[in-house]
Amino acid sequence: VGITVIRSGTFHRYVLTRMVDQATQATGGRVEIGSFQFRWSGLRLDLYHVVLHGTEPAPRAPLFEADHLMVGLKIISLWQRKVDVNEIVIDHPSIHLSVGQSGATNLPQSPPAAPGTRPRNVFELAIGHFVVNAGELNYSDPHIPLDGEVHDLHAQVSFNSFRTEYKGLMGYRDGRIQYGEFNPLQHSIEARFEATPAGLTLDSVRVESGASTVSVQARLNGH
Repeated sequence: VGITVIRSGTFHRYVLTRMVDQATQATGGRVEIGSFQFRWSGLRLDLYHVVLHGTEPAPRAPLFEADHLMVGLKIISLWQRKVDVNEIVIDHPSIHLSVGQSGATNLPQSPPAAPGTRPRNVFELAIGHFVVNAGELNYSDPHIPLDGEVHDLHAQVSFNSFRTEYKGLMGYRDGRIQYGEFNPLQHSIEARFEATPAGLTLDSVRVESGASTVSVQARLNGH
């Protein structure tokens, strides 16, 4: 009977509504989720057509949308009912960040944290694997004559629990930045990095624009 209830359309719609409500409360923006599938094997949650609306007016594209979002879970303690995120994969995310005439962005206002709660940092989350495939980023600001967009945004990040360290690769291709009446700057970026609570190390940052290539290495301390 329990299996029949879990697989029913009514239960599926109930869980979907609860996920949308929780996500809306957590982000402060209006969230839409087309459908989902949970696989007990591997504790994997697949969300399809995920949309987060910011404060942008209705005709404009939403702040964030993705074709597919996969979240892999890991059980820390059955007794304490503690579950953490082990893996996140985002396929074809599209971000539209804009600044209005008043100077405010279209980012939603996140609700304040409950009294006595302490936000967890990214190292406490210890996400084992994070992947972004074929993303897009668009930005516009009428006060500063700056417009930009990037395509094929991608990332591969892994966590080393023994060293409390994230190590990965992030970059994009077909980037365009235009300032005022100047010619747009076509470019691409590829960066390899290591991040620990003590700071960030950029092992290599490679920027290509036309026939020009710039390579950078840097170390940013967190203290």
